[in-house]
Amino acid sequence: DVRGTLCEDEGPADCRSGDDESGNSRDLDARVSLSPLYSLSVRRQWTDTTIHVPGEPEMAIFEESILLPIPRPVLFDFLSKPANVAKVTSSAVGLKFRDAPEIVTTGSRISIQMVVMGQVQNAIHEIAEFAHPELIVEVQLEGPMKSWRHEHRFEEVGDQTRMIDVIDYTKPGGIVGLLLSEAKVNDMLEENFFQREQNLRRLIAQGLLT
Repeated sequence: DVRGTLCEDEGPADCRSGDDESGNSRDLDARVSLSPLYSLSVRRQWTDTTIHVPGEPEMAIFEESILLPIPRPVLFDFLSKPANVAKVTSSAVGLKFRDAPEIVTTGSRISIQMVVMGQVQNAIHEIAEFAHPELIVEVQLEGPMKSWRHEHRFEEVGDQTRMIDVIDYTKPGGIVGLLLSEAKVNDMLEENFFQREQNLRRLIAQGLLT
């Protein structure tokens, strides 16, 4: 039991629950421990850096899952290349890679530019975990969010692939955080992932996803 291990190792203080914006009790470790593919070290690192501080924005979560008619290794290899990620990302995001390797791996750092609420923002992400062809985890080192962790999971379903995105994030503080509601962030993510799915399906249908 992962949560039991974390509670035992880290102590009761790290196993407390928080309330979400609707007032419902949410267990921090339970929300973080979403995937059996997480390494224990990554779980601990993320738990330790997202403990809720009174008066500060609380961590939120977004999850998306789609089934694509393409073998898992092919899809994984395609999305391991930042240039391909830019091809399938919604044009509304204005995503540009200012500095990135041709193919990411554990420890890769990526400097990106994007548009958030009409404003151009810069960010630096790092690949915290890379397990071919199952998992890519990227975390924000610098950027518009207080914290951001994006898990890309790839599950084999026959000759198809279920791609699951799980994003844990904390809104920025101050006035920006007040204007940028969790619902607004999730709406933007949902729209962006919808556009990405359409672009992936188009490339697959045209035989161009390689």
